[in-house]
Amino acid sequence: MSFILNHGDWQPGQMSTAVQERVWAGNSASAKVAVPLAPMPGWRAERHDGGTTISGDWPYSSGSSHASWALIGFPLLDDDGSQTDNMIGLINTSGIPVRDTWHVAGMAGTGSNTFEIRDVFIPDEETITLSAIMSHRFETPYSAEAQYHMDSGVIFHVATLVPVVGLAKAALDLTLERITTRPKPVTYTFYADTTKSPATQFAMARATWLIETALEQTRATADAIDAQALTARPFPAIERARFAMRSAQAHRMCREGVDLLLDVQGAGAFALNNPLQRIWRDMHVASRHGLSVPGMKQELYGRALLGADEQQMTPIR
Repeated sequence: MSFILNHGDWQPGQMSTAVQERVWAGNSASAKVAVPLAPMPGWRAERHDGGTTISGDWPYSSGSSHASWALIGFPLLDDDGSQTDNMIGLINTSGIPVRDTWHVAGMAGTGSNTFEIRDVFIPDEETITLSAIMSHRFETPYSAEAQYHMDSGVIFHVATLVPVVGLAKAALDLTLERITTRPKPVTYTFYADTTKSPATQFAMARATWLIETALEQTRATADAIDAQALTARPFPAIERARFAMRSAQAHRMCREGVDLLLDVQGAGAFALNNPLQRIWRDMHVASRHGLSVPGMKQELYGRALLGADEQQMTPIR
C-alpha cells in the first residue's frame, strides 16, 4: 500500500494550486489519494461551463479503503467520439460508494475495489490532461522542485517494479535461511541436506543471479530518473520505451527467480504458514499489473526502435 499511496500523493503535486489546496487544506498530512485511471464500459462525461460531470464505475481503485481523494481518469473525446487525450480530475471520495470487487489470490491488501461515481462535477481547474503530464506542462506553483519533474511516463511503467523486487529479495532471504539453518532432506532421494544437492545449488545460483540483476536494473532506472528530474525535461519517447522494457524484463526475472526458490523448498512452500506462498501470490498478481505486462512493453519498445508508431498503442509513451 505504501508505494500505491505514495504515488497517489505525488501526482497532485504536478497539478494546479486549486487541487493542492483542496487535498492539503489545513496541512492535512494524512490525506491519501487513489488514482484509478480507466473506467469500465458505460461511463459518460458531460461538458458544462467550467467543468465536466462524470458517471460510471472505476475498478482497480487501489487504496480505495484508505483514500479520501481520488484522481479519476477518463478518455477525452472529440465531437465525433474519437479519443484525443485522457483527462484526470480530482474528486472527494466521501459519499462515493465503493463496491467490494477485489477478491484475488494475491495483493488482497491493496483494496483495489470499484468506485461507483454518479453525476460528480469536476471543475476545469481541478483537472489535467495526460498529455500535459507526459510533456511536463504543469500548472503547479512548485514546478521548480525536481521531484515533480520525474518523468511520469517512466514512473507509470516502473510503478510496480520496486515492491516486486522487494518481494523477490524477501523470498530469497527466506529460502536461504530455511535451507541453511538446519539440514533439509530432499524427498525421495538420498540427500539428507538439500544444500549438498547440485540441483539445489544450480537453482539457488540462478535464482540469486536473476533477483540481483533485477535489483540492479531497478537501481539503474531510479538513478536515471533522479538525474532526469534535475534537468526538468522528460525523456525522449524511445528512452521511455527502453525503461518500460527494462521494467518488464525485471518483473520476469523476479518471477522466474521466485519460481526456482519454490522448487528448492518443494511442496512445503505452499503451506499456509510458509510466508513464501504469500510472496509468490502477491508477486504473480503485482507483476501482471496492466502497466507491467511484458508482451505489451516489448511491443512498445519494438515500435519505438523501428519507428513504427503510426498506430499509437498507449497514451503512456
